Amino acid sequence: MLERRQEMKRKRQAEKLWRGEKYEDIKNAAEVDIGEFFRTARKMRKQGPTTDKIVYDDTEAKTPGDICMLWGKYFENLYSIKEENCFDKQFYGKISQKVHDLFNNKYKGHIDTLDKPITVDEIKDQVRTLKAGKSPGQDYISNETHTIWW
Repeated sequence: MLERRQEMKRKRQAEKLWRGEKYEDIKNAAEVDIGEFFRTARKMRKQGPTTDKIVYDDTEAKTPGDICMLWGKYFENLYSIKEENCFDKQFYGKISQKVHDLFNNKYKGHIDTLDKPITVDEIKDQVRTLKAGKSPGQDYISNETHTIWW
């Protein structure tokens, strides 16, 4: 886990350095000639940081296909559940059982609060939280209009 964090940190630092160099190029071009600035900006937009290789779990990938496979392996390991690393086995057991029960329709997807009718007071409370100065929705009614009438 620590190796992954360090590798990601090094990658972020390299990208930050690359972006800094490119921004410096653009800044210098803007000071010299506005045409040069736009040529440099267009060129930078087309380019991106590139790498020759990626290393993960002592495996080195150089071709685009191998890099994709290595990224897949990274994310597979990142999001896989490992029992030995579970932060709280008792909590994990409870949550797993609840999820299992939900998927087996033990609760039948029934939530009592959703069956209650919406009250006028609930609508008023929500209308009071609307921010002024925002674009109206599809009904073309602004938030200010709602707050006046509610």
